[in-house]
Amino acid sequence: MNTADNVTPSLRLRQTVSSTTSELAVSGTVGDSSQVVRPEAEGLVVERLLGIGGRCAVWEVRRTKPVPAGCRWVTAGDAVPQRLALKVALESSRTVPAVHGMVSELEAMATLRHPHVVRAWGVVETSAGVGLLLDLYAAGSLAALCAGRGPLSVPEAVTVFTPVAEALAYLHRAGAAHGDVRCANILLAPDGHPALADLGDAQVLGMPAREAAPAEDIRQLAASLWQALTGEEPGEEAGRAPLRTLCAEAPAALADLLEAGLDTRASQRPRAEEFARELYACATAEPLDLRDHVNDHVLAEVPTVPASGYRPAGRQRSVRQLAGAAVLAASVLTGAGFWWTLEETAQPHAAEAEAAGYGGGARTQDTENTEGTEKVTAEEPAQHTDDLIAELTEEFLPWLAAERTAALRDPDPGANLTYVQADSSAEESERALLEYMVSEDLRYTGEPLRIESSSEPEEGPDGSIELQVRVTAETFEGEGTVTQQAVLTLQRTEESELLLGDIEVMD
Repeated sequence: MNTADNVTPSLRLRQTVSSTTSELAVSGTVGDSSQVVRPEAEGLVVERLLGIGGRCAVWEVRRTKPVPAGCRWVTAGDAVPQRLALKVALESSRTVPAVHGMVSELEAMATLRHPHVVRAWGVVETSAGVGLLLDLYAAGSLAALCAGRGPLSVPEAVTVFTPVAEALAYLHRAGAAHGDVRCANILLAPDGHPALADLGDAQVLGMPAREAAPAEDIRQLAASLWQALTGEEPGEEAGRAPLRTLCAEAPAALADLLEAGLDTRASQRPRAEEFARELYACATAEPLDLRDHVNDHVLAEVPTVPASGYRPAGRQRSVRQLAGAAVLAASVLTGAGFWWTLEETAQPHAAEAEAAGYGGGARTQDTENTEGTEKVTAEEPAQHTDDLIAELTEEFLPWLAAERTAALRDPDPGANLTYVQADSSAEESERALLEYMVSEDLRYTGEPLRIESSSEPEEGPDGSIELQVRVTAETFEGEGTVTQQAVLTLQRTEESELLLGDIEVMD
């Protein structure tokens, strides 16, 4: 298992993160609040202090105006939440850049968006200096939760850390790294949704920031998971007790994964996507029940009954509502979403897709993939890439859209799903979705799904293909269309047929 430490130089801004302590308390605050002055800003109501770190204080705020004076937003056209977190430095600094410079920093990081990374929405001038407006995670940090209630169980840890590992995988694929992964920087929404905080906050606020590398992110992730399970830091390898002596319920696979993540040799640590996959396989995920561990401000937002017995969909990255049906928000890993990309334009039906070379789960090939087939050489990568793009856009994606549309129109959890790889996370995700649809008497009746590529495919050393796509479909109520961005992982069979192995929904 190898993790590349090289980070794209052009993304140097995104490499560094705050070293600010951001341990937000679940009830009360971390640090001495007696000397903290409540900031004021026109158009914002500061409701309560969320937490105090080494150099910053974080407040919950509410917008009272659509566009508060003094705010500079970086929204990419998205609606700004009514409630936000406001992060301000405890002491003024001569290094704090001008507001326009801070906005430029945020705009440079705007492409790094993931459901499990805390999003920055803009900056605002306050009576305490310039502050950063962030997604609100009102239930505080994982560090504060564990300090108040004790270590996580293994199933709870799967729920929290699998999405965080996948968020890191997303950052690493983008050429970025975090650099300060710890329980204090894993924040929780009242429904248990986890998110990785402090991505780039330091340079935006003009504070010193540390360099980061993907392999170091993995070591920090493994150390954080160890601490969340045991209540102790793992320490150095020579004096480290075996995980299973500190956490009896930990399976051997989890102990092996953490030891690999803590390996002193960076090249031997797993990649973030490998970490997520192996962690997810260690135990059945169970939601966090925060009802006894949040203060009165947050309690009303906590689901009354936490979900149980749910089936996560392909290590899903975010809380989802399935076609508007009420799904308990505590199920952090449920539902890969009904769509990947849906537009109102009709998609080719199965017969049309079959004519393009795909149909009934079998693809017609002009050539066979035999042992003597000549491999692509260094002299012909451009042609190979062009051929692959043509295969995906002209054949596979139309076929996939037609097959998935048919499956959603006549949901049957036991059906032969011709478009997914057997025993893959995609198959598990799809069958869980179809099972849910049957239980709720739902079926899709809208225009066929449309799935379009939004990036060039990336081929892995194992022969897998990653492709970013947009999916568009109609809602079940017929009140319009919804669009999602996703990363599809495709695998080739021995017959050189492409099948879906994993789905990562990005929004």
